[in-house]
Amino acid sequence: MQTPLNQLVIQSIQRFGAQDRQLRQRQLLNMFITITLLIGVIYVTANPIYIFLSTGQFSLNFLLVDLLALGVLAVLRLLNRRGYTRLAALGYIFLLVLLPHAVFAPKTQDSVLILYTLPIVFSSFIIAPYASWIVSGGATIAYTLVLVQADRLNAFNFTAFLTFFTLAALSWLIAASFDHLVVKIETDRHLYSTLVEHSPSVVYIAEGGRAGHWTYISPQVEQLLGFTPQEWLSVPNRWLEQILPEDRLRILDEDAQIHSLKTTQRCEYRVRSRSGEIRWVRDDANLLLTPPLGRIQGVIMDISVRKEMEFRLRESEDRYRTLITASPDAITVTDLNGVITYASKRAHALFLTDESRGEGLGTSIFDWVAPSDRPLAQQQASRITSGRESIPNIYEFVRKDGVHFFGEVSSAVLRGLNGEITGIIATIRDISRRKKDESLQEALYQISEAAYSTDSLEDLYARIHAILGTLMHAENFFIANYDSKTETIYFPYFVDAYDDKPAPRKPGRTLTDYVLRTGQPILAYPMHFEHLRETGEVVSQGTASVDWMGVPLKYKGESLGIMAVQSYTEGIRFDQEDLQIMTFVSNQVALAIARKRAEEALRESNQLNQEVISGAKIGIFLLDTDLKVLIWNPVMENLTSLPAREAVGSPILELFPRLDEIGIGGQLLQALSGKTIFLPDQYVLFSRTQRPVWISSIFAPHRSAQGQIAGVIGVISNITERKQFEDALRFSENLYHTTLDALQEWIHVVDSDLNLILANQSLRALLHPSNAHADIYGQSVEKAFPFLPAQHHLDDQEILKTGHALFSTERIEIDQHPYFTETLKVPVLEEGQVARVITVIRDITAQKEAEEQIRTALHEKEILLQEIHHRVKNNLQVMSSLLGLQTDFIQDPRALEVIQATQSRIRSMALIHEELYQSKDLAHINMVEYLQKLSYSLVNAFASHPGIHLQVEIEDIFFGVDTATPCGLIVNELVSNALKYAFPHGQKGTVRVVLHADPEQAGKHVLVVADDGVGLPAGLDFQNTDTLGLQLVNILSQQLKGSIHLQTRPGTIFTLRF
Repeated sequence: MQTPLNQLVIQSIQRFGAQDRQLRQRQLLNMFITITLLIGVIYVTANPIYIFLSTGQFSLNFLLVDLLALGVLAVLRLLNRRGYTRLAALGYIFLLVLLPHAVFAPKTQDSVLILYTLPIVFSSFIIAPYASWIVSGGATIAYTLVLVQADRLNAFNFTAFLTFFTLAALSWLIAASFDHLVVKIETDRHLYSTLVEHSPSVVYIAEGGRAGHWTYISPQVEQLLGFTPQEWLSVPNRWLEQILPEDRLRILDEDAQIHSLKTTQRCEYRVRSRSGEIRWVRDDANLLLTPPLGRIQGVIMDISVRKEMEFRLRESEDRYRTLITASPDAITVTDLNGVITYASKRAHALFLTDESRGEGLGTSIFDWVAPSDRPLAQQQASRITSGRESIPNIYEFVRKDGVHFFGEVSSAVLRGLNGEITGIIATIRDISRRKKDESLQEALYQISEAAYSTDSLEDLYARIHAILGTLMHAENFFIANYDSKTETIYFPYFVDAYDDKPAPRKPGRTLTDYVLRTGQPILAYPMHFEHLRETGEVVSQGTASVDWMGVPLKYKGESLGIMAVQSYTEGIRFDQEDLQIMTFVSNQVALAIARKRAEEALRESNQLNQEVISGAKIGIFLLDTDLKVLIWNPVMENLTSLPAREAVGSPILELFPRLDEIGIGGQLLQALSGKTIFLPDQYVLFSRTQRPVWISSIFAPHRSAQGQIAGVIGVISNITERKQFEDALRFSENLYHTTLDALQEWIHVVDSDLNLILANQSLRALLHPSNAHADIYGQSVEKAFPFLPAQHHLDDQEILKTGHALFSTERIEIDQHPYFTETLKVPVLEEGQVARVITVIRDITAQKEAEEQIRTALHEKEILLQEIHHRVKNNLQVMSSLLGLQTDFIQDPRALEVIQATQSRIRSMALIHEELYQSKDLAHINMVEYLQKLSYSLVNAFASHPGIHLQVEIEDIFFGVDTATPCGLIVNELVSNALKYAFPHGQKGTVRVVLHADPEQAGKHVLVVADDGVGLPAGLDFQNTDTLGLQLVNILSQQLKGSIHLQTRPGTIFTLRF
């Protein structure tokens, strides 16, 4: 008994081999039928002739039987070609047996012959093939003997002998082929059985499709889905139940197509295992061709791992694509030679290249690096491609427009499938703003450091000049100081390419005086300076500059002077950012100057008391173990106003009893015990001087040469000045807040946690009265100022991440009142990190309203201009109509022709004004519409017969009125001449009007008016003619600054280049 698996094996082998075996049997049978058919045709032709020649009679019965046999053979051949091989073979054998009997055998012997031939038929299709061959051979011999016995063996009966002999040979061939097939089937069955049993895939057989009855499933289903074959087959709809609902309808539709397509169907879907785990499977199903029909066999393979990898790959690609697109940094990919093969959208925006055209791709990345940094960049690229670790670097780059910027570059190598290095991927972050901020911070530090490191004010001024030169163009720079006691302005530092250093003078009306007088920074452009001069605020002095920029220098509310730079060439200009930088550093410069002034004053004082001070700048004293003064240096004398001669030998606590009251006596005793005492800053009032000072003190044990404590060394520093500077700093901060509150812009500052730490008065004034006095600091901006859009919070987060300033315009509503604003957000860096974000919002509502008024006025002017063109067109149309009326009273043909020509010229000009008032662009005319209307109106007016064809080829070109008018008049003259004279006596032809851009000269155009008519008279010089039309053409060509050429024979071609 065959199992379903054995049936599957046999059916599969039959499925793959049946078509080949049937094809070979069909071809063999077709060959025998064809041979028999040919023999039959020869027989049908020769037999009647033979009988007629032998007997002199013609047998119609024999002829009909032969023709019927040939017809049967033809039908059998057709059945064989259609695939009914077995039926055709059966009919063929019966025909071979019965036909000779019917023709030759006596009726008494028919039954005997049939008994011989019937075993042949049954043996061929029921008994074994070798038995069929033996019986067929015996039948052939028996049949021959019967014919011999009947004395009927002749040439024609030999056909039957050959037929039975052929049948025997065919039986032997079939038997041999079947033996070979049986062996092959057994071998393939064993191989296929082993394959199915050891395959990781699940094999199944189902009747009526996969949604039908499953008759077999291989044991691998338990490993895949957790069901044994018996459990799976016990539930009729198990397959549908395990498919996820999302895939079920799709798979049912595909399953229904198996019977119609009759091809291998592959589908992928998800199934749920017994444990609830979802798996992806691939199902390859085939329709079985063997009975019973309608069965399918399939193979199910687990592809969950592949699907998981595909999902991860897509997820990785999406993540990578999102990362590249959303990255604020520019990303490039280059090959090993530095040629750019990919650039992100941010890279194109950073270098100002066109992404849609792939601009920049294929160029060397080093071409975008400034020449000064190019060798370093190439060296770093070589270092990376050699396999060494990549180090972030900062290079100077050059944009497409020539502007330089600084970029921080991080690189990594790209590797191929075999691990070889194929290229470099690099991220470029624009750090120009950061570099500028760092330069500004560095400049402030250097200015502060210069106040201590320089020896004099002159050196300090020169150092400030050099530092400012790193931030902006400061070739022409000066500092002016103002002495309020003498009311004198003097110039201690003055560097200028054109003017000499001015002498000290009283205040006047120069730009320097204007800054001192107003206390405000100023950037004076030529127009601004002219305005100040016209209002009497300033007067001209010295060489006129292109830009002049000055800021006041203030310290503790006192104006120390001004600091200014100026330029004398158009190539060097200043802007508001330069003014902000200069204003920002002015406070530090003023502080440095004040400090240097104080130091110089102290130095002068030290020099005056050099013999007494002995070079010491701090108070130093030495006490013995009884706390008596042994040494009292001049600084201590100056600090306490106690001379050394009075201090030496006296206990210090007796000299200054208040020191014991503030705990210094106890600190001195601790120093005697061996401790070094650092006292915090103290505000001390020495009894002798009655002058309180801030001091910083250090007491240390004084040891003898033997290491024993012999007393106390005291060092006292007068830090009163530092305290004063701290007070000045607090004052400066107060001044900073006061200045912010005075500005009309809405300004607020948030920290790195996006909490509000500062808001100026202009912004706080916008709060609702109920919240005007609320404590808004420490809150988020959206909570403190709910009228500000939520985008502000997102922008602040972006700046904290990128460190880049943002500028935007927006519309907001406060108490139902709309405001149009411009917003600038600037990061404040501390140690390279964004610590705060400053937001400046400017109200531009008035500016927007003014722009709207301008647009309204412009629209009114456009309407007025359209009306003017409309009226001009109407007036020209009236003139044309009057001339048309006049032609009714003119009998002279020549005068009539002149009037009509004039009327045509007026219409061409009127058409221009018609195009203008109907167009949205009042300054330009669409030449396509204009010349088409003009040309067809001329055809309607002047065409002498309907055989003239007009061809207009105009590019999409727009001309101004000054160009369109002469161009239209030239077309009017040349087309009207062609229509009137080029086609006489009803001759047919074409008039062409062509206008296009000149391909040889940019900005030029070519106008061609041509016809294929009779042409101009021979020898005619069109540039020197008496006709008004051609004279107008030459004059208008000169007006267009063009050149016109004439070509004749055949036809006429006028070419105007202008």
